[in-house]
Amino acid sequence: MIDEKWIQVEPKNYDEPHEVEALEMEPGFFISPYDVPDGIRVTYDGELFRIFLRYLTDEEESRTSKSDYPDFDLCFGKYSDRMIGMETNSLPAWDDIMETLSAARKRVNHYVAWTVLRDFWPVLLDETRKLREANR
Repeated sequence: MIDEKWIQVEPKNYDEPHEVEALEMEPGFFISPYDVPDGIRVTYDGELFRIFLRYLTDEEESRTSKSDYPDFDLCFGKYSDRMIGMETNSLPAWDDIMETLSAARKRVNHYVAWTVLRDFWPVLLDETRKLREANR
């Protein structure tokens, strides 16, 4: 695996949702500091691109099935259901991932993860391109 550096995320920028109505939740809900990523990274092992979200605490993962999303897997915390990563073998699938995540962001912790990914998307795409070139 090449280059596993973490990109720093400033949690205080993500501890208040700005689109409450998009979440279909009551105003005044609470975002736990444990649900806000403090780092993000992308890796490539020559076969799979992986994006990881780092939180205050680690957790076992559970994955979606390939039948739910044929081009990528999403990884969630086994107990918290927070998004902890995703993987794909096709770089163009990143656009599909963002579209799927945008449509599915009904939970507060999914909204926070989606917002972080959206904000860091240009950096993550640049990193994936560098990793792909380095693995040729």
